[in-house]
Amino acid sequence: MKRLIVAAVMMFVSVGEASAWNARGHMMVATIAWDRLKPETRAKVSALIRLNPHCAVWTEGVAQAELDLVAFAKAATWADEIKSERGYSNGPQEASPSSVGYADMNRHAEWHYKDLAFSPDGTPFPTAPESNAVTEIIRLSAEMRSKAATDEVKSYDLVWLMHLVGDVHQPLHATSRYTAALPKGDRGGNEVKVCPTSCDARPIALHAFWDNLEGAGADPRDAINRARKLASAPASATAQTSPNGWLEESLALAKSTAYASPIGLEAGPYVLSEAYKRQAGAVAEARIAIAGMRLANVIEDGIGR
Repeated sequence: MKRLIVAAVMMFVSVGEASAWNARGHMMVATIAWDRLKPETRAKVSALIRLNPHCAVWTEGVAQAELDLVAFAKAATWADEIKSERGYSNGPQEASPSSVGYADMNRHAEWHYKDLAFSPDGTPFPTAPESNAVTEIIRLSAEMRSKAATDEVKSYDLVWLMHLVGDVHQPLHATSRYTAALPKGDRGGNEVKVCPTSCDARPIALHAFWDNLEGAGADPRDAINRARKLASAPASATAQTSPNGWLEESLALAKSTAYASPIGLEAGPYVLSEAYKRQAGAVAEARIAIAGMRLANVIEDGIGR
């Protein structure tokens, strides 16, 4: 099944404008999910999103007809917004944090990824941290289904799930590559430098290139419009319901595409070819579409029942 999904990713979209996972990419994932939700589920999630402390800012000046969709799209970016917000801290990792909703002021940086380590040259590598994107998707999904959870806790769980489901579909959120040149790992491509055009300009991290394929724009209307132009995800992608399976797909795509030529085994910088950039764009668009479809299923299972 993993090979079928990876093949589908490589085939179902044409190679066009690139897209991926910064604010715009996360809002695109959310838009695709929103369009697949049942009307009654949309009403439930909209009520939960309104409990987020940022919601009033997200919807300021937004027309009533667009308010719920815009708030939903912006909610997918909340887990990144708090990275730079005062009052939040980089607290200790917890395998099973207490369910206190928005009173939890830990940024939980470790939730955004799970590094499935690999080495193409036999360099030894460690296991992934106990608390990671997959453990939290599973935990938060279960909590959101719980009748004992308060609406505030479910709101908190929902906005995290909206973000994390998008994150695990980004290939470089699924791995850290260990090589002789980078024996401590490349942190999902953060230690590998690339030049999207030429190295006359300052190189950027490979991870940042993938995160920014769609651009760094934060306008939800732009993200909504872009999302609705993407080709739909293949129906076969619904067969994979395990977050571990989603991560394995991303790892396979990291190996076959993110670390493909001209990326070598050292820290770079590497000048990216046009072929590399086109392929990265196609994979990113496909993963956004698949993530949106799967997010809708997670939400329907947790709230829509």
